[in-house]
Formats: sequence, structure tokens, C-alpha cells
Amino acid sequence: MSKVALTAAFIASFVAVESGAARAGELLVSNFTTGVVASFDPISGTPTGTLQPGVSTPAGMVVAPNGTLLVASSSGNLIRAYDGLCGTSLGVFASGGGLNQPRDLAFGPNGNLFVANRQGNNVLEFDGTTGVFVKVFASQDLSAPIGLAFTSDGNLLVTSLNTDKLVRFDGTTGAKLEVLPTGSELDGPVAILLRPNGNLLVSSSLNDRVLQYTPSGGFLGIFAQGSGLDNPIGLAFDGAGDLLVVSANSGAILRFDGTSGAFEGVLATPGPQPFDLAFGPDAPPLPTAPGYDVSTYAPNVPGPFVLDFAPDGRLFVGQQTQPVIGVNAFVTVVAPDGTHAPYGAAPTLDPDVVVYDAVGTVSGVPGSVIVGGICGTSVGCLHRIGPDQSVTQILGPTTELENPYNLEFDSQGRLICTDDTQPRLLIVGPGAGSVATLVNLPSPATGLAIDAADRIYSSNEGGTVLLHSSSGALLDGAYAQGLGPNPPLAIGPGGPCFGTFLYAIDPATGELLRLLPGGGKQVLGTGFANDQSDLTFGPDGALYVTQVCADRVVRIAPSSPAIQATRSGIPPNPTALLPGVTSGPVIGATWDPVISHGSFAPGALIDVLVVTSGPTNLPLPGFGTLLCDLAVTYFTATTAAGAPFAVDIPPTCQIVGLGLCTQGVSVDGVGGLLLTNALDIAVGTY
Repeated sequence: MSKVALTAAFIASFVAVESGAARAGELLVSNFTTGVVASFDPISGTPTGTLQPGVSTPAGMVVAPNGTLLVASSSGNLIRAYDGLCGTSLGVFASGGGLNQPRDLAFGPNGNLFVANRQGNNVLEFDGTTGVFVKVFASQDLSAPIGLAFTSDGNLLVTSLNTDKLVRFDGTTGAKLEVLPTGSELDGPVAILLRPNGNLLVSSSLNDRVLQYTPSGGFLGIFAQGSGLDNPIGLAFDGAGDLLVVSANSGAILRFDGTSGAFEGVLATPGPQPFDLAFGPDAPPLPTAPGYDVSTYAPNVPGPFVLDFAPDGRLFVGQQTQPVIGVNAFVTVVAPDGTHAPYGAAPTLDPDVVVYDAVGTVSGVPGSVIVGGICGTSVGCLHRIGPDQSVTQILGPTTELENPYNLEFDSQGRLICTDDTQPRLLIVGPGAGSVATLVNLPSPATGLAIDAADRIYSSNEGGTVLLHSSSGALLDGAYAQGLGPNPPLAIGPGGPCFGTFLYAIDPATGELLRLLPGGGKQVLGTGFANDQSDLTFGPDGALYVTQVCADRVVRIAPSSPAIQATRSGIPPNPTALLPGVTSGPVIGATWDPVISHGSFAPGALIDVLVVTSGPTNLPLPGFGTLLCDLAVTYFTATTAAGAPFAVDIPPTCQIVGLGLCTQGVSVDGVGGLLLTNALDIAVGTY
């Protein structure tokens, strides 16, 4: 069985004709003394970052249903909000209402936020969406309330620190229902955690224990103690069902078996006086784009920011070290199968911007990756990661390039740069020996795309896209406007999938847009969060998008069914050419149609498959009807009579939707030819 690939020349001929950035699930720990909410890997305990800016005496934490992280500021008497994935501040969520040293936070069955108000000796209710104060929800029998937990029946349990009580309130009205008969063992109760079986775990801070009770308050014994547990406060179950306990006086997070309470080890040491625990929200669902396949191409890529492909299909990804900017980190290289690894012999400073230098024009070494970022106060640097992964600084520190945001080569080999602190487009000279101004701009630019004519598109904080010629002359000061701040940009690769249009993601609406000349916009997809930092087209013609806070690179390719339609012609040929046995003409697959010789040309020795650009209907007496126009013949394939053909369809969306005519020819031992029916096909993604 012979194998035939659709050649590069074939693809090129078709194209020429048709073209006209906290992480998901991480452990969060508030630290009452240092004013920091730090994040840790929930399995290894490795520190991964801190919220920025910090919080004055952070205490209780909760993740809202929309993924926002809320943190109580005890001395600030307010509740701050953060992006639950990125860790960036969203401002004050709630204040007033008598907040006085707020501690634990919990969302109730009605969707509102409830706050244990220590010095107010009450529980306050705030609107769960707006943060507006609603009312004093409960206060009876509370003295220094610290911990909150809603039970499965919708009622609220509250720990009363000064009276060693656990009080149950009606979850709707706030009326006191009972003081649970917890006995004398409870000493300084802080946090409450419900076990899967409904039992209660309570941190008893003054006798260094975690106690277990029935849902009605019956004492079941000591669940966890010892092993350095000193002033236990916050409690949480991890993904494996183990119990994590904040040991405040020892500055540690301890892990205990979630069933037996046996000590398993120290998970993390966040520093003096940690208070509460929470887990970051799950990664958001993938965006949607009708008519396109949207998939995770590379998961768990740390802080993916700017993307650039090498010709061999490797994808290089800069790392945004959000929310702490300007620290050492690694660039990531992603193989064509989506697997990835750190790239470079050493980390570089603030490595969020990358570009592949195939010929070495700027880097000085062909096949290098140029990495840009901040390397000091108001100064930027460029580093080179060579093919041997050696790391060399090639430019800076320099004020001429304070904070490079995007780098892209044009067809002349010039390296164009945007800098989000300077209102100009920059050119980095050969060998990184200089930085020159191409053109001054009204405001600093971020997004960058360069088309085949070397026209330069740039976006800015105001959500406007400008268009300049290769010499820097302004062609359109508002090619697109009204977008959210700093939309990323990319030029389509040609072909029927994306054409050569300009594409952007609108950070304000989360829409994937095709931007048209004259200011028009077409919405291709929705659900893109505000952390998309770059988009680029790969060698396969698909669109790739970084999601910084979800730590993933998303691939977007057209979704189109492969078509195989039988056509017999006039007069009709025998229906002997059958559709693919194991696959249709799907990109990345092997299409294997076959000629059946049950009744057709039983003496044939060789079968031939002809693939052309389109149909015809030309009777050829003695042979049959020619059904494919031979004027544009892409290729022919041969195989032994009755054996399937094998046509490798390239994994490129540039040929999705391509219509072709295919027809079989069988040849006998004396050179006789007989024509089969045609299969009119369209290349698809499935």
C-alpha cells in the first residue's frame, strides 16, 4: 500500500488561490502578622506567590461563587477582593455596617456573604454580589465570634471564642436555635469544618487540639493533636481528603489524615501567625467559538504571556510572574504534542516577552529565543537563549527599553517592539546593538501584529488599534476602537480558516474578534477572560491564546466535518470507489478510500486515485465518464488492485473546507483503463 502526502506545494497552491496570565486550586494562607496572603502548591507545599498589594492583618478568606477571593482585613475593618486566579487586587468589596475586626467569612444559602465580626460580637450580612451591607444577622450568646460554617440543613454554626461555645442560628432569620452541648474540652474555639459524614471539626486553640463532635454537639474525642500543633486556627480539607491545620504559633501548616487524624507532616511554613486557609478556584471553563474546536493545547504552563513559534512547530512561551512582577523565572518550550518543559540553562529576569530569531539577526545566534523584560527600576533588558540553552544578556539595562511588552520580526528582519511605559514603537538593531524610535505614539502600545506588507498594528490602554506603515507613517489612527485595555493582536495566516484579517481579544467583553477595515468587528468566540495576554497563529494555521491565570495555552481551530459524496456522472460509472475505511479526509489523519473489485474490473492489477481541483462530466467511450477536471491535478496515488489508498492529510487548518474531486482508475494487465465513480470531498476537522 503506497502512502501519498498532500505536499507543501499543493497547500501553497491552494492558499494562493483562496486567500484574496494565585493559580487554579492552589492553597492560600493568610498571615495575620506579615499582612500577606501567600499561595502554595497544595501537594508539595512549595511557595508560588503572594497577593498584591498586601492586606492589613488578613484573617478569614472565602472564594466567591464567581471565583473572586475575599479576604477580611481585621485592622482595616473591611473585606478586600482579589482575582481568585491572578491574585490581583479588585479593591474593597465590603465595609461599614459596624465591621470591627472581621474574622471568618462564609457564603450562605441565599448567596450573601456572612462575616464573623469579632469586636462587634455579632455576625454581619452583606450582599454577595455588590458587597452592600444588609443587616446584623445574629448576635445572641456571641462573645468574640471567630468561625462560621453553614450546615447541610442551611443553618449557621458560629464559634464564640471568649465563652467556649458553639452556637447554632437559623440560617434564614438569624434567630438563635441552641448552644451546642460541646462539653468542657473546648477551649478557645476558632474554626469549624464539616466532615463528609456531617460531623464537626473545631480547632480548640488554647489546648492545641482539633476536636470532633456530632452534628448535634456530642463530643467524639480529639481528632488531631501534637506533632508541633501550637494554637490551631484555620482548618481545611485538601483535594485528597486530608486535614490541613494552621499552627499559628509555630508558623506552619500541618497535614493530618482526614479519616484517622494521624499526623502526616508539615506541608508549608508560611511564617509567623498564619490564620486561615482557602483553595484558589478551579480554572475557568474553556471559551466557546461556534464552528471552531477550542481545546487546551498545553495545560499547567506557568504564567503564559507572549507566544512565538519556531518553524519546526515548537512553541516558546514567556512567563508573567503575576502578581509579583520582575523576578527570575523560566521560559517554557511546548512541543507539537503539547508537552512542555522549562527552556534555558538558567532563569531570566521577568521573562514575559519572547520571540524566535531564526536567522540570528538580533540575537547573533541563529535559532535563538530572545527574551525581554524589566531588569531594574525603569530599565529593561533583552536576553538570548541559544540553541544550546545557554543564557546571555544581549541588551541593557537600558531606559530606551523600559518594559518590553511585545516583540515581532517583520519581513525585512527588523525587530519591532512595544513598551507599555513609553509612547513609541521601537526597533531593536542588529546584534541588539541599539534601540531606535520608529514612530512616536499618543500613548504606550502593548499589542503588536505585523502583516505581510510590513504594516504595523498596535493596541493601547485605551482599547484603540493604530495602523502604521513599515516606515512609521500613520495610516489609520483608529483602525479599531472601543475595545478593552491592551487587547492582544494577531494577523491571520491566510487560507479559508482565518484569512489574513486582524484578530483581537477584547478584554472588556471576553470576545474573540475579527477586526475588519473600516472599523467593523465580527465576534468569533466568547468566554475569554481578561487574562488573555497574547494570541498567535501556529504553523498548522490554528490560533493559539495564552490564559495567564489559568496557566494554559488554548488552541482554536475550525470545526468542520469531512465530506465524502459519491457522484456517478452521466452516463453513470460503476460505484466502485468507496469512502475511507478508517477515516475521512480529516486534517492530521490518513484518508484511505478503496476501489472495490467485486464486480468492477475483476482483472485489474493496479488502482489509481486522481485528485483534482473540481468536477467535470466528460463521457469517454470505452473507459467511462471522466468526472474530475484534469486541468488542475494535484496528485495521483497508486496501489495494488483492491488495496486501500493512503493519503496523509496535513495537520493544518489552512486546508479545512477545501473541496476536491477524486476519481478512481483501474488498470489491467494489458493497459486497459476503467473509470469509477467520483468522491467529491471536503477536508474537515472530524
